[in-house]
Parts: sequence; C-alpha cells; structure tokens
Amino acid sequence: MRKIPYETVLTRKDGSDPRTFVIRACTPDDLAEVTALQDAVFDAVPDKSTYFMTQEWELEESLRLDKCFCAVMDGAIVGLTMMVVGRPGSRNAGNYLEYDEDRLKTCVTMEVSFIGPAARGYGLQQVFFALREETARALGAKEALTTISPDNEFSLNNALRSGYTIITEMELYGGLRRYILRKEFR
Repeated sequence: MRKIPYETVLTRKDGSDPRTFVIRACTPDDLAEVTALQDAVFDAVPDKSTYFMTQEWELEESLRLDKCFCAVMDGAIVGLTMMVVGRPGSRNAGNYLEYDEDRLKTCVTMEVSFIGPAARGYGLQQVFFALREETARALGAKEALTTISPDNEFSLNNALRSGYTIITEMELYGGLRRYILRKEFR
C-alpha cells in the first residue's frame, strides 16, 4: 500500500496550471476545517438534491473509526474523502441491500468525497477513488458500495470510470433518488 502522506502534482485535463497537493490521513483534529469545507462545497452546489450533507457527528465518527483522507493545497484542506470500513453500523451501504452481518464486515462504503472550488478540475476524485480502493483491499474488503445521485453526472461518471456498476436505484436520505453502485475486489 502507498505510504501516506504523499505529495503529488496534478494538472487540469489540458495539462495546464500544475498544483502540488499533499494527500494525507485526516484526524479528529481536522473536524472544524472539514466541516467548513463541506459547507462551502454545499453552498456552491446548484442542485442541492444531488448532494446530501454528511452530519457533523458522522464526520467526527469517521475521523475516529474509518479511513478518511484529505488533499491539502497551500496549507489548507481542499478535498476530503471518507470510507466507512467493514463495520455493521447503519452507515454501511450494505444495509440498503440487506447484507447479512458477515457480508457487511467485508464491505466498505465509499461514503463521501468533496472537493473545494479552488481544487476542482485536477482529478482529485479519481485520486481519492484509487486511494480508498487500495486501502480497502489492504483491509481485506471484498467489495465497495457507494451511493450517488443520478443527477450528479460528474461523480457518477467518476465512479463508472473507476469500475463501479449501478446495481439499483432507491430513495434514500429522506426521499432523495440515489443509485447504489458496487465494485467487487478480486
């Protein structure tokens, strides 16, 4: 598995505007900065139904119990990704598919990724997908699930490009339409 933290230089799709990002593990000490970033990202989302805010208690819980990584640029957190590790709690997306407890333990949930405006367009979601999958495999996970709004074309395309498959559509999070996508690890 890749050694964390690490530094990477990313450019826009056209190869312009190179930026240096430090990818590191998040800790509970990052909660205030992560919460502020999520608020800024949500404020900029035109269609609020495509993004479901992760509650502060969920962020805090994941910073303690799960695998959370952030992208830091110029000393500030500009992106975050969280993966709920194989634990049978309510935040494991396997519950939506009625997985039994044994299967929940080998299933990770790619819960949330958000990228601040200053860091959009550099491919950080793809970096985050790869890092979470590498981490999931190292933990012995057999599959990953994620939920994405059918109207969130950017995130949906990133997941599909990363090898995820839409397996069903459901109403989640108080009546919002969501695809559940899965990727099996071999």
